[in-house]
Amino acid sequence: MSKEIDARGMACPKPVVMTKKALDQTSEGIVTILVDAESSRANVRRFAESQGCTVTEDVRDGYTELTIAKGFSCDMPDEAGQTTGPATTQLNGSVVYIASDQVGPDAELGRHLLKVFIRNMLEVSREHFPHSIVFVNRGVHVPCRWEETIDDLHALVDMGVQVFSCGVCLKHYEMESELKVGEVGNAFDTVQAFLGDRKLVNIC
Repeated sequence: MSKEIDARGMACPKPVVMTKKALDQTSEGIVTILVDAESSRANVRRFAESQGCTVTEDVRDGYTELTIAKGFSCDMPDEAGQTTGPATTQLNGSVVYIASDQVGPDAELGRHLLKVFIRNMLEVSREHFPHSIVFVNRGVHVPCRWEETIDDLHALVDMGVQVFSCGVCLKHYEMESELKVGEVGNAFDTVQAFLGDRKLVNIC
C-alpha cells in the first residue's frame, strides 16, 4: 500500500497530524509526505521514527519529500545500499513539563529552584532519567538564555534525554534563532506529553 500527502504550506502541527492519520490507516506500506518547512520536516521525521517506522528524505526544489516505511519485516536500503532499521527510543522515564522560567511566585527564588532541579536531574541514576523535557510558554527562555542550565541540558541530551521547545512559544518571544539545546517541538508533541502513556511531571 502506498499513499502521498501534500502538506506544503501547512502550519504546525498539521503535517504531523496528517502523517499520524495516514500511518494509523496503514498496516504495511509506504507513506510519502511533502513539506516545505524545516520544522515540519524535523517533526514529521521524529514522529514517524518514534512509531518504529523507517524514514528517508529527498530534497526537491523548495520542499522535502519524506518516504516513511511502516510494517515491513525487512529494512529499507539507504542511498549507499546499506540497510537501516527503525530508530530506537527510550522505553522508560517520564515527561518533564516546564511552562515557566520560575517555580512559584518569587522570581529570584523560583529561577534558582528551577536551575537546581535541572542540575540535579544529572545526579539521579540512569533508570530514573526522564524520557523527555518539554519547554512551553516562558519555559522556552531556559534552553535559549540560561547559559549555565543550557550546559546541563546538553549533558542530559548526551545521555539520551529528548529536549523539546514549543515552536509557537519561541516565535511569540522572538527567540527562534536563540535556541541553544534540543529541538523545536510542536503542539502535537505537547498533546502527546499530556495524553501519552508516560507519566507527566509538571514542574512549573
